Amino acid sequence: MSRFLDTMHDNVQLDLSGVTPLSGHIDGKDTLCNQVFPLLMEQLADDFQFCTKWKVMCSNGEMAVAIMEARGNTKSGKNYDQRYCHIFRVTEGRISRLWEFYDSELVRNSLFDGENELTPLFPPFEF
Repeated sequence: MSRFLDTMHDNVQLDLSGVTPLSGHIDGKDTLCNQVFPLLMEQLADDFQFCTKWKVMCSNGEMAVAIMEARGNTKSGKNYDQRYCHIFRVTEGRISRLWEFYDSELVRNSLFDGENELTPLFPPFEF
């Protein structure tokens, strides 16, 4: 995770799909590290693995599209094998914008116990 964060500008803009507490427009690396990651990591088992498989699908220097898989369980024992599609904008060699798509129903069911009335913590996804 630290290597991934090192590739981002401090003022990176992220847009995470879905309608969950982990969804919406995230403004800056500090918000990502101090609000999003703790909420995610408190749900995942200690041996959860990000980036078990990844592939850059296309890149033109400023924009890139990649697919990534993560595998493991939640602390409550639910499976959370997730697949992500990332669209990156790169400025001055670092990620300045990230659009992330994933199975938000899996997020709801595995991380938030199937709660139907989840309240997003961040403004809506933008593009």
